Amino acid sequence: MPKRAASKSQRRKTAHRLPSGNWRVQVYAGKKPDGKARYESVTAATPEEALEQARLLEERLRRMRGDARELTVGEAIDRFIEERQAALSPSTVTGYRRLRRNALQGLMDLPLKKLTEGDIQREIDLSAASMSPKYLRNAAGLLTAALRRFYPGLWDRLHLEFPPSRPYVAAIPQEAQIQQIFQTAAGSPVEIPILLAMALGLRMGEVRGVQFGDLIQLDQTAGLWVRRSVVDTESGPVVKQPKTASSVRLMPLPPRLEALIRSQPHESDSDFIVPLSGQAIYKQFSRLCEKNQIPHYRFHDLRHLYASVLLAQGVPDFYAQQLTGHSSALTLQRVYQHALLSKKAQAAQAAQDFFESLWSATEEP
Repeated sequence: MPKRAASKSQRRKTAHRLPSGNWRVQVYAGKKPDGKARYESVTAATPEEALEQARLLEERLRRMRGDARELTVGEAIDRFIEERQAALSPSTVTGYRRLRRNALQGLMDLPLKKLTEGDIQREIDLSAASMSPKYLRNAAGLLTAALRRFYPGLWDRLHLEFPPSRPYVAAIPQEAQIQQIFQTAAGSPVEIPILLAMALGLRMGEVRGVQFGDLIQLDQTAGLWVRRSVVDTESGPVVKQPKTASSVRLMPLPPRLEALIRSQPHESDSDFIVPLSGQAIYKQFSRLCEKNQIPHYRFHDLRHLYASVLLAQGVPDFYAQQLTGHSSALTLQRVYQHALLSKKAQAAQAAQDFFESLWSATEEP
């Protein structure tokens, strides 16, 4: 029985030496529109390296989706975002596009079919000086998701190394600064946003998402439902579900804050209590702090403050978790390890008194 002729991709490849001293191998890459064969070239310092790179390129071409063979890395990520857009939340799409514009830019113009794990690792290493480990991990996650979409099965065992994470230690206002914030925010356009974050622990999107119809009265207790979030996207603000299922919660409302909210003019229950953009809230809060010589805080640090007060006051984890809207008590304990300095001092003093009593007893005659 006659042997079948080997295909172009199966024929033994030969490395050819170039005038520069490098070695080149050509890989069959399909046909041109006119029907003629098209080849891709790889070059390396030795014939062995050139042949190995040719083998890898051939494997990539074999596994790659046909419509992706001519894409660059950046174009592949753009295509991935476009194809997944209907299944993703608007804020996720906005975050992906921001990563595409700002992270791992040294890879974006590389042909997708020639990208290697070494290329990705080098770009991560180069970017480590200017980007946080978390941001780099997010960017690499987007890249690998796109690769796996266009190279099914090829990038499933990608091993990348990232700089060690730098845990963020939030600076939270202490008692004197809390009073200053109360005083300086009174009567300002951001008084209610500040109080919702500081006295109820709402996230920025939740602050913007509460409506007048979310106010309720149960017996003698006023409450506020937290059940939506407003986030900014490239096409403008979008109303979405809160961050997690546990983020939907009913918050007891302090009487002063209830009275302040009910005094705000509105036409219907569907009106938002805080009609400001996230950027406007943050900028006005920052200006208030700067103008009144209050240390700079992120707006989200006010939420940190609320959780820290709960822990410092000895509120059981179960209730603290429900009030902050975390998915688990473990997340609460891991994220919010801050405490008011005065409470730390009280705890430390209790330990000092214990040891002092034992120490003193050893000195009695």
